[in-house]
Amino acid sequence: MGPRRGLEDRPLACMSVVSCAVTTRARIEFTPPETGAHLADAEERDKAADRLRASVGMAIADDLPVTAGHDGEGRRVVRLGDLHTAPCGGTHVRSLAELEQVTIPAVKLKKGRVRVSYSASPVAG
Repeated sequence: MGPRRGLEDRPLACMSVVSCAVTTRARIEFTPPETGAHLADAEERDKAADRLRASVGMAIADDLPVTAGHDGEGRRVVRLGDLHTAPCGGTHVRSLAELEQVTIPAVKLKKGRVRVSYSASPVAG
């Protein structure tokens, strides 16, 4: 493993997990579907954050493998077990169990876009 791999693989794996359901801080941002209007309410955002935390925790507990390959169009994709596949050219952990602690402090709504901040810590060892 190269010296930068440990710094780069966890945030990318964490981003993939969060988007579907190192102590490094990162954020993803997206436009919610029409059904995301309820996120204007702070209590609903807290509930959404709790659901994300539970979903990420289950994926990590299931120790899903993280593999890279190519799709039918030749693009490099990363797979999180059967949970999620997305185009990505970065480095990743070998399995989600390598993420010891993922923290999702909050889900925010700003200018109609949802922001999910998170951090991921490596397994000590």
